[in-house]
Amino acid sequence: VGKGDMIKYQRIAEKHGVADDIVFTGPAADVTGYYAAADIFALPSIYEPFSNACLEAMASGLPVVTSRINGVSEILTHGMDGMIVDDPVNPEEIAEKIMPLLDKETRLSSGRAARKTVENYTIEKNVNEFLGCVERIKFIT
Repeated sequence: VGKGDMIKYQRIAEKHGVADDIVFTGPAADVTGYYAAADIFALPSIYEPFSNACLEAMASGLPVVTSRINGVSEILTHGMDGMIVDDPVNPEEIAEKIMPLLDKETRLSSGRAARKTVENYTIEKNVNEFLGCVERIKFIT
């Protein structure tokens, strides 16, 4: 789900014999149903300052597998509410980080922990902290 070169990804899936197991939907206005249908959310980005999609997935109770490059990795506890990949272009490492989450109890526990973690990162809290910074700067100047 999302933007990207779907034809390129479909060709890669075909090359590896998994094309029948993957659906590339493209962008979606409402992703709630996709999160509800998922067991794990993986976004092993090679560049991602701070992924809102990871936060949405965590809020939906999904464990997240992402790269250390993604700013969200700074709020994850590896092995607790998600998994952090050091090398996002290493498929073996990505698979290694996903494997423990294939266990239902581990996955559900990690998803609950992800939901609890993300509850500390609401838009309201972010806005209030930003406004507090602005007020402190105004006070200094």
